[in-house]
Amino acid sequence: MQRRNTVPDRWHRIPARASAAVLLLAGAMLVPGCLVTAATVGVILIIRSARGETATVHVEAPPREVYAAMLRVVDADPDIVLEDKDDGRMTVSVSRGKETASGSVKLMENGHTELTVKAKSPEGRKESTDLARRAATRVCEELGVAYKLVEK
Repeated sequence: MQRRNTVPDRWHRIPARASAAVLLLAGAMLVPGCLVTAATVGVILIIRSARGETATVHVEAPPREVYAAMLRVVDADPDIVLEDKDDGRMTVSVSRGKETASGSVKLMENGHTELTVKAKSPEGRKESTDLARRAATRVCEELGVAYKLVEK
């Protein structure tokens, strides 16, 4: 008696690498938080003007977690001076030399959290500051969120 293969032919065409990727993804779904971190991608929108730079990113994390990450980033950089912070409003004001910046965190209607960093160029300086971009990317890295920079 000849044994008949019950697996459809199309299953034989899936490469071993793809099968391994599917198994890893399925395993990641069993570990709490693993899938969210792997699937979260923040788009950091950079808007430049003669007065400075604004960086905005939406992430899938609670606002308090994003605010805490922003404070850790500020504390970790010896060049950044914390000028003011408001834990209730989740805002900070910082300086780096003559450059100043403010950061704010708020919950969006869709459940995502918006981080906005506005950096002001020093008076008399024509080039824009990169303080907002650096702050937003470092907060994303601190949260383990993959990001993509988009300049407007």
